[in-house]
Amino acid sequence: MASFTTTILGYQDNGNSRSWELPGNTTVRPRLMTQKRKPLAPRGTVAENSLSFGLATVDSDGLPIQEKVGCSIVFKTPINMGATETDIDDLITYVRDFVASDELVTLVKNSRFVAAA
Repeated sequence: MASFTTTILGYQDNGNSRSWELPGNTTVRPRLMTQKRKPLAPRGTVAENSLSFGLATVDSDGLPIQEKVGCSIVFKTPINMGATETDIDDLITYVRDFVASDELVTLVKNSRFVAAA
């Protein structure tokens, strides 16, 4: 299995939420990765893990703009309701395949739907 190769620095830990600095992070242009989790609880609940990336940017005059370039992904795993490890592995396989594809670039940069094979 491939490793995450981006160097991240410990930043903030709030129990079920952690944030890390990404390369190029500055006070004026924060670059952060945040993981949040909602652990499994009693039967009938769904565990959730989310990962968000936020990159602040500046306008043509070099001034920070309010909106960040961002991306979030949320995994919901209803293990207590019967979801299997195979189901979860299949989902991870699909996500990895899409993230590694040119379709992701087209979707993000051109706001186009994914093309069917």
